[in-house]
Amino acid sequence: MHTYNPLTLPDTIAEIVSKLPLEDLDNCIQINRTWYKEICHELYKRRKNFNTKYYDLLEKLDRCHRKSDINDNEIEPIYNNALITFDELVKVE
Repeated sequence: MHTYNPLTLPDTIAEIVSKLPLEDLDNCIQINRTWYKEICHELYKRRKNFNTKYYDLLEKLDRCHRKSDINDNEIEPIYNNALITFDELVKVE
């Protein structure tokens, strides 16, 4: 009677790999060729997801900069005045 090792099936490996942290992927990549392929694919998906989130955040930042009419020279005095007001309101003795 032949039994299959579930850790050699690509679907099972893909499910396991998707839940592993990056540090553990480094150890598992050397198990065999199937694990290597699945881990490389998972790293590609994670990088693609990271890049998408990164560029979405850059786009949001750009929109915020375009919407605000205040430049950096005007923000510093406003921040300093708010900090002074805060210090006056909350005096620690």
